[in-house]
Amino acid sequence: MDQLLSILHQCAASIQAGLIALAVGFILFAVLERMFVSTPVKKPWRATLLDLQYALLSMLYPPFIYFVIAAIFGFLAFQTKAAANNPNLSPLWFAAQLFVLLFVRDCLIYLRHRIFHLRPVWAFHSIHHSSEEVNWLSAVRFHPAENVIESTGEILLFLGCTMIGFDSLVLSVAGLTVGFYNLFIHSNLRLTFGPLRYIFVSPVFHRWHHSDAPAAQDKNFAAMFSCLDLVFGTFYMPKDLMPDTTGLSATEKSIHPRTLAGQLLYPFRKR
Repeated sequence: MDQLLSILHQCAASIQAGLIALAVGFILFAVLERMFVSTPVKKPWRATLLDLQYALLSMLYPPFIYFVIAAIFGFLAFQTKAAANNPNLSPLWFAAQLFVLLFVRDCLIYLRHRIFHLRPVWAFHSIHHSSEEVNWLSAVRFHPAENVIESTGEILLFLGCTMIGFDSLVLSVAGLTVGFYNLFIHSNLRLTFGPLRYIFVSPVFHRWHHSDAPAAQDKNFAAMFSCLDLVFGTFYMPKDLMPDTTGLSATEKSIHPRTLAGQLLYPFRKR
């Protein structure tokens, strides 16, 4: 009984973190997308409803894993007052730890992302690319199987950083940064970051990843540091151009389900 109550408590905490993240995201990106809209296309309510269903589903196992991680390590930092008692945690050392964690994490994301674009497992990742009107809420549309794999990797990475002595406050800030940056790069904003586009992932850069244009296929795998794509030859961001449409290829789009149940079963169907 105690174990069941513990699981229910964790689920409740996960849902609470997810709802807070959705509420903050709705307010923040609703304002930003009005001010700096990239593609003035209104997202159909059915597509928004499907994204919300994925959001609720991901809260249950969890996650909005990044926000849960941020809450856990933020609590630990507050309890131990690590920042106040650690004489080595200068602003420079804090920034160095944060950069290392975010960069290593993005290297792993780049690898995982490229693997999920391979034919044997593409059907799982195709769920994420099925969104034809990409905005910040599209960031939550992932098949549970892929989400569990990514969540496991994130937890192991953060636990590994804890074991080698990373500060709890760094881990908390990293969790929040990753969580909101994921929503940010999916947002419908015309931000390119100018010359910094070769270093950091922008909403326009990631929008090209979701483009159904043949030239943009299997490009822009990084989630935070676009320099990884530059190094590995997968960088694609035509200057002063925006993708006309996003989503799956015309061939796959015609057979891809548009309901939650259909998409959850899609990777297991014979083709």
